[in-house]
Amino acid sequence: MEESAKKPVNTAVGCLTMIAMLFVIVAIISSCLGGKSSDKPDEAVAPLQLSEMTIEEYAPYLIKETIGEKSNTDKTSLITVTVDDPGMITLDLNASENFTKNTTRQSMLIKSPEIFGMAFADRSELNSITINWYLDLVDLRGNEKVGKVMTITFDRENAETINWENINPENIPLVADQYWEHSLFSK
Repeated sequence: MEESAKKPVNTAVGCLTMIAMLFVIVAIISSCLGGKSSDKPDEAVAPLQLSEMTIEEYAPYLIKETIGEKSNTDKTSLITVTVDDPGMITLDLNASENFTKNTTRQSMLIKSPEIFGMAFADRSELNSITINWYLDLVDLRGNEKVGKVMTITFDRENAETINWENINPENIPLVADQYWEHSLFSK
C-alpha cells in the first residue's frame, strides 16, 4: 500500500519538473528571438534620424512608408524630388494602374492625403508640397509615353486645417491649393 501512496506524489513532482523545463525553454527561445525590450530603442532612435535627414533623404523614406517603393507596374514609386525653395518640395511619383480610369484616379486621390499628412507632420520646415502623378499614356497610334496625369499642391496653412486621416479623397480637388488632372479622367 505504501507504493500506491508514493505514486501520486512522484507523478506530481514529475509534472512540475516538466512545466519548469518548458518555462525555461520558452524563456531561452524568447530571449534568442528578441523581445519587446529590444524594439524600444529602435523606436526612440527613429524620430531623431528623421529630423537629421535632409529633404532629399526624407522623400524616399516618406514614399516607402506611405505608398511603397514600387507601383503595381513594378516602377519605382518616387521618380524625383525637387526642392524648389527651402520650404517647397515637388514629388514626382509613378502611379499604380487599376482596372478603370476612375479607380486609377481614386487610387491617387486616396494615396495623396497619406503623403501630405505624414510629410507636414514630420517636417515643420515644409511650407508647400506638390505631388505630380505619372502614368504610361497611349496615344492614338498605340505608342506609350510616360505623362503627367495629376498635380496636387497644398501649402502648410491650408494643410493644417485638414484632418488627413478622415478626409474624403473626392474632396481633395476641392480643398487643394492647386489641382489639375489629365483629360483622360473626364472621358
